[in-house]
Amino acid sequence: MPQTFPPEQRAQLLQQLTNSLNALTVQELRSIAAVWGWTLRGNLKALIVEQVTEQLADADQMAAGFRTLPPIQRESLVWLSGSLGKGDLTTALHNALRLGSGFTLAKEEAGQVFAALRARGLLILNAYQGYGVPAIYGEWLPGASASGLRHAGRPDAEPAVGAGKLNGHVEHLLAAIQSDKPPISAGRPTAAAPVAPQLRATTLIQARPGLVAEETLRGWGYGTPEELALARTLLDLLLSGGLLTIGDQLLGGKRVAPEQKALTAWREQSPAVHQQTLRNIWLTAWQKTGPNTPHLSLGWNELDMALDAVRGCSFRQTLQWATRDQLEREVGFLRGWLTSLVQRLQPDTWYSFTHFCELVYHLQRDLLQWYQYYPTWHWYRDQTPLDPSQLNLETWLTTYGMLIAVCLDGPMRWLGFLQIAVEGGQVVAFLRPSAVVERNDVPLPADTLRFGAASTLMLRNIWQAGELRQLVRQIAVETERGREATTYRLDTATFREALRAGRSAGQLTQAFANTGFPLPAALVALLEQWQAKAGRHQIYDNLAVIEFGDDVIPEEIRATTSLGRAQVYAVSPRCLVILDPSVVQPLVDELRKKGYTPQVVS
Repeated sequence: MPQTFPPEQRAQLLQQLTNSLNALTVQELRSIAAVWGWTLRGNLKALIVEQVTEQLADADQMAAGFRTLPPIQRESLVWLSGSLGKGDLTTALHNALRLGSGFTLAKEEAGQVFAALRARGLLILNAYQGYGVPAIYGEWLPGASASGLRHAGRPDAEPAVGAGKLNGHVEHLLAAIQSDKPPISAGRPTAAAPVAPQLRATTLIQARPGLVAEETLRGWGYGTPEELALARTLLDLLLSGGLLTIGDQLLGGKRVAPEQKALTAWREQSPAVHQQTLRNIWLTAWQKTGPNTPHLSLGWNELDMALDAVRGCSFRQTLQWATRDQLEREVGFLRGWLTSLVQRLQPDTWYSFTHFCELVYHLQRDLLQWYQYYPTWHWYRDQTPLDPSQLNLETWLTTYGMLIAVCLDGPMRWLGFLQIAVEGGQVVAFLRPSAVVERNDVPLPADTLRFGAASTLMLRNIWQAGELRQLVRQIAVETERGREATTYRLDTATFREALRAGRSAGQLTQAFANTGFPLPAALVALLEQWQAKAGRHQIYDNLAVIEFGDDVIPEEIRATTSLGRAQVYAVSPRCLVILDPSVVQPLVDELRKKGYTPQVVS
C-alpha cells in the first residue's frame, strides 16, 4: 500500500536515493533512462544524477510504469522492498514467490529478475554492498497480491481496534496510576530449574511480572489473561515513552507515577495521535535499551506472552555473556521485521495465519537471532536444545512460531495494525485494515456512572469507561479511589480550565448525554451558574492594546478587519484590548494594505 512521508523524512529518503545513484557510472545511469525511455540533458554526472533521481521519485509516473512490468517482476519488487530474513536472498525470494504469490522461480530465473529490476533502477546497490529497493519507492509501491497466502472465505472476526478504544485503555491506566501510585511489581519467584552437567551455562528465561502486580491490575478491571497481557503491554509502552516514571516514595519504596509534564502534553493530543505514538514506541523503543533501562526487568513484551503460552518446552540462554537488553533488541527487531512483512500485503484482504507462518518458517527459522553471531537462546525440550533449522513445521509453530501468534494477536491487534479472526481459540486469519470505523454501539453497564449528593460522581473502574472518565475530569476532581469505583467532586477550577480550552457548559452537558449518562438538572444548573460567573474577575498576561487617534466603534472595526475572529474588548472610545497578541501583526499588515499607517510600540 503506497505510503505518504512527512516532508522532512521524504527529503532524507530522496537524498538516500541520490547517494545510491551517485555510486553508479554515467553509462549505468544513461542505461536506466534508456530502458524507461527518458531523455537526459547534458554530460555532467551531477546533472544526470539529478534528472534520474527526479524521474525515479515521480510517484505517479513510477506507479504507471510499475503496472507495465511482468507480474513476476512486480511481485518480486514488492517482496524485495523489505528484509526477507538473514539467509540467501535468492532462496528467500524463491520461497516468498512460491508460498506467497504462487510463482515458481528457478535460480537462473531469479538472476534474470534481479538483472531486469537493476536495469530499471528499481534495485540499487546500497551502503552495505547489497541490492535493495530505495525506501522512497514506498510512495508508489502497492501491496503484493500474495494469492498463495489468502484465506478462503470471509471469517467471523471481532471489529478492528480503533484509536478511541485504545485511548480508553490508556486513559483508564493513567488515571489509576495517578490516583494509586502503585508500588512496582515484586516479581515472580524464580525456581531453580535442573540442568544437565554439560549445560551448566544455561539460564532459564521466564516471563517477567510486568510493571505492577497482577492483583493491582485485577483491581483496575483487567481480569482475563488477555486483559492482563494488554494492560502490561500498554504500561510497558507508557514507561518506555516517558509518560510514566519510577520514583522513591517516603516509606513506600519504588512506585509508579505519571510524568506530569509529558502527561499534560499527551492530553492535548487526539486519540489518533496517541495511537500512532504508541505504535512508534512499540517499533522503536528497543533501540534505546541498555543495562540501566528501568523496564528491562519490569517490562512485558511478546516474548513474555510466548513464554506463558508455550507448553512442554523451556526457553534458555546458552551463552553466559548475553544480556537481557540484547534479548530485548532481538525481540524489537522481530517486531519491525514482522510488521514490514505484513505491510507488504494488500490491505483489506484476509490472509491465512497458517500459510503466513509457513512463509516465515521458510524465511527466518530463528526469530530471535538477528544481531548475535552465535545462537544465544534456544527452546529446550527437557534437557535437549531444539535447533530451529532442524525443526519440522509442527514443532516450530509450538515454540518459535508462538512468537508470531502472540505478536499478531497481541500488540499488532491492540494497536490497530491488524484485525484478527479466531476459531476454536486459535488465530486462523488476519487482515490489515486501510481504515477503522470506530464502533460505539456497545452500551456501558447502567451503574458505570452514578451521581451522589453534594455534587459528587462515582465512576466504576472499568477500562471501557475511558471516554467517560475524560469528561468527568473536565468538571470534577478525584477525591477517593476504591477497588470498584472512583469518587469525584465537582470543582470550579477544573471546570474553568475546560472553559479556557474552548468547551462550554452546554457542550459538556451534551457530551455526557451522548455517552448515555446525562448530568442531573442540579449539576447542569451549577455548571451554567459557574460559566456565567467565569471571566468577571480575571488577570491576563501578554495582552495587546490598540489605541486610535479618533473614537471608534468596535463593531465596525470587527466587521472590516480580521479582528472579528479575535477576543476584543473596548476599554475606552479610542482603546481596544486584544487577549490574543498573535493577531496583531496580521492586523497591522492588513491595515497597511488598506492605506493606513499604524505604529507598533513594544
